Amino acid sequence: MSAFPFTPADLGLPSKFRTWRKHQDTAISRALDSGKKFVAQNEPTGSGKSAGYVALSQLLGRTCVVTATKGLQDQVSGEFGSMGMVDIRGRNNYPCRLSPGLTCEDGMHVRCQYQGGENPSCPSRRQYKKALDSQLVVTNYSYWTAIHRFSEGLGKFDLLVCDEAHACPDEICDAMSTYFTTEEVYRHLNAQFPADDASIEVWRRWARELLPKAESKVEELADYIKDSGGMAATRDIKRLVALKALASKLETIATSTGQWVAEASVKGGYTLDPVWPADYAEKLLFLGIPKVLLVSATVIPKTLQLLGIDESEYEFQEYPAVFPASRNPFIYVPTVAVDHRTFAQVDGKRNAWIDLWLMRIDQLIADRLDRKGIVHTVSYNRKNLILENSEYAEYMVSHSPLDTGDQIRRFRAQSPPAVLLSPSVDTGWDFPFTDCEYQIICKVPYPDTRSRVMTARCNSKTGDPLYGPYITAQKLVQSCGRDMRAPDDRGENIIIDDKIKGFLAAYHDLLPKWFLALYRRSDGLPMPPPKLERRER
Repeated sequence: MSAFPFTPADLGLPSKFRTWRKHQDTAISRALDSGKKFVAQNEPTGSGKSAGYVALSQLLGRTCVVTATKGLQDQVSGEFGSMGMVDIRGRNNYPCRLSPGLTCEDGMHVRCQYQGGENPSCPSRRQYKKALDSQLVVTNYSYWTAIHRFSEGLGKFDLLVCDEAHACPDEICDAMSTYFTTEEVYRHLNAQFPADDASIEVWRRWARELLPKAESKVEELADYIKDSGGMAATRDIKRLVALKALASKLETIATSTGQWVAEASVKGGYTLDPVWPADYAEKLLFLGIPKVLLVSATVIPKTLQLLGIDESEYEFQEYPAVFPASRNPFIYVPTVAVDHRTFAQVDGKRNAWIDLWLMRIDQLIADRLDRKGIVHTVSYNRKNLILENSEYAEYMVSHSPLDTGDQIRRFRAQSPPAVLLSPSVDTGWDFPFTDCEYQIICKVPYPDTRSRVMTARCNSKTGDPLYGPYITAQKLVQSCGRDMRAPDDRGENIIIDDKIKGFLAAYHDLLPKWFLALYRRSDGLPMPPPKLERRER
């Protein structure tokens, strides 16, 4: 492999990208030279992944970058919009010109007059046409899978970039996951669900029998709305949208293949999930595109296996950490092996191990009251236990599933001492610089395997015994990445679950090498590094 001959300016990158970061040009060159269709690159935070794959796009041709969140989509389009990158997302993100309160998704179902023609004035359709004409497109997994599954697609591409590629298996399964409410099945079709223990074949027959009835009702209501001459009530439009969605869901199950499970929902109704993403990866994600780049700080060969990519089809590349390990250590402090037995009562009293566990959390916080930190509780029950017993509860900010964003904003605005207690900020949230200078991981984040789909995936005989450890490793690495976002940033990651020793010994192959290099054991309480003096966002 020869030295990479191009500068960022040569490839038209924005002026802020003046030189290549460490390993960045190597990653671009290796992806370009690889003879494999799939190239997976494990690149730690700070590697400059986005600039790298946009540079690659300028050498390979028409490219779509697919992101895991709309927030990341905003970030990528903001950085590279000056190069002509077009951001496209679902119709419900654009206001319909037909009537206030409607989105372009609603307007599409009533043949909105603004959608047609060579130069449509419909905001969604206009943005779609821009994306079709662009050499560089960014979208999210939800839109990418839906536009190719249910609509006309986004045209041909030479390169597909799967950003945050560790999320691909879940994104594919989420795209196929189908939720039927009791109300929609009964109200629209006057039907009932199969028995709770029915096999997927029974569910497929059920869907095939109901699908013609749903399609007939869609046609009747669509004709009624059309005959109304544009005077249809909003409730009729909304009902048509709901009927079309129901028909689509029935078709998904009627035509499904592979292993699926059905499970009653706590909200009523049933959710049906594919057990494995491999059955749908090509159809929903890869789409025959000649070159696919999968990039993430946590993508590993196991990720590609879950996607059904044969070892002969891909090249896996792993790069070292850009940030010094001394600025982002992963520290094990021996405390207690944390599992359900730790929290069980003994003779009607609280287990003494819980007191040691709670004491260790408070000890670590006590030495860090001059800064802000996060305690990853893994569950809401443990979050509540800490909040009820900590000496520093007055400094703690916690949240429910319904107010996560609001409470995180409150935490960001709070001055030290401040501690965010959360079971769910291991992905999707960044806390750079003085937003967070330490993290306490209370427990090895094993997944909850009680659902039917997780039971099927983790079954040692019929499933994949490495699936649970793989998810655990992903959550662990992602959690530790929340507080270190730049070379001059710094963050401690401290785990107090003794089970980490056995996990690292048994499953080190499921963890990136750069992450393992951060690990060290501290037999005493680790002293915090000097406090950061600046706060950047």
